[in-house]
Amino acid sequence: LTGNLLIDRNNRAKAHGTIAEVVNAFKKRNISFWMFPEGTRSRGRGLLPFKTGAFHAAVAAGVPIIPVCVSNTSNKINLNRLNNGLVIVEMLPPVDTSQYGKEGVRALATHCRELMSSHLGPLMGDNLRVIAGGSRRERLEQEGVMVNGVRHHFNIVSPEETCGQDYPDLAIIITKFPALSQALEDMRNQIGPDTLIMAPLNGVEAEEKVAAVYGWDNLLYSLAKVSVVMKDGCASFNPKAARIEMGEKHNETVSPRVQAVKELFEGAGIRTVVPEDMERAIWYKYMCNVSENQSAAVLGIPFGAWSVSADANFIREKLMREVIAIAQKKGIDLSEKDMEKQASVLKDVPPKNKPSTLQDIEAGRKTEVEMFGGTIIRMGRELGVPTPYNEMFYHGIKVLEQKNEGLF
Repeated sequence: LTGNLLIDRNNRAKAHGTIAEVVNAFKKRNISFWMFPEGTRSRGRGLLPFKTGAFHAAVAAGVPIIPVCVSNTSNKINLNRLNNGLVIVEMLPPVDTSQYGKEGVRALATHCRELMSSHLGPLMGDNLRVIAGGSRRERLEQEGVMVNGVRHHFNIVSPEETCGQDYPDLAIIITKFPALSQALEDMRNQIGPDTLIMAPLNGVEAEEKVAAVYGWDNLLYSLAKVSVVMKDGCASFNPKAARIEMGEKHNETVSPRVQAVKELFEGAGIRTVVPEDMERAIWYKYMCNVSENQSAAVLGIPFGAWSVSADANFIREKLMREVIAIAQKKGIDLSEKDMEKQASVLKDVPPKNKPSTLQDIEAGRKTEVEMFGGTIIRMGRELGVPTPYNEMFYHGIKVLEQKNEGLF
């Protein structure tokens, strides 16, 4: 009834035939076609990679392309509700396709996607700012960030820039733990009296470091659970297996500000959990990180090793028990049951994925070993808890770092 032409991507011949119909319609009927180059709904994941069919058709027909940007509708449309709020549609200037031949279709698709990507941020009204200075800022502005095959460009502001009291509602710190102190200084000009702050970093001391600078009143506890593979500058992960855990220190009742942040994340397609005890949740993750990151880095093993090797698990569990002993001294309720729980979780991690410390060693980067083994050793001495396994793996990783630095 509406003249829709559906492309069967599972049948190459039919797909080419449909594109030919579009080209003929352009030429004979002088009409416009609305085409969706992503090929599927993004469901809050941002702009997806573009298929080339629409661009092949435009080049073959010799017609311009008018990019159309639409503000986020993920989790915002309810057909049973009379007032669904505001959706903004913006048409960009026409893109001349005459300079692109058949061999330039991919370049045309990339050009149009970059045009749309640069307009979507302001259009969606999210005022997202990424703080970065020096060469890092230049790299982010020129190259963006590649995540799951999609290149993202953000509004980059330097640490020296002020926001004219247009303070954000939420600030998220996502550096490596050793860079936290510098990040807290770099963000000063962007933090207002009512800005909520989250630092979902590895370790158990991030919240204390943030509070020492900005106070406890606007701080939310948080952690990220995601297995990320970094390769050739691209971060890859499974969104369905990833989640953010966040909240107040205790969440028997979910506070309005926690609920608001949870809704924000879920509206962006980020699975979000509010544990009843955030402090315990952070220590549970720390127990896993200390044992898995350190043993994997020294032994050079991926996650799959713990599903098949009793010897690898023996080492991992010895490291875990030292963390549990320290946590219990601090009044954190970790136990052997948590070790059993994590053993089950590891079975669902892609077996070839590698913990971040092993990835750092293989890439010649500095690791977070001071925050892992270094912190456990320090706390153990303060509390009278022996930590021989952490001491051994801590020094093992330090030797690997020295090797990467060319010391020997």
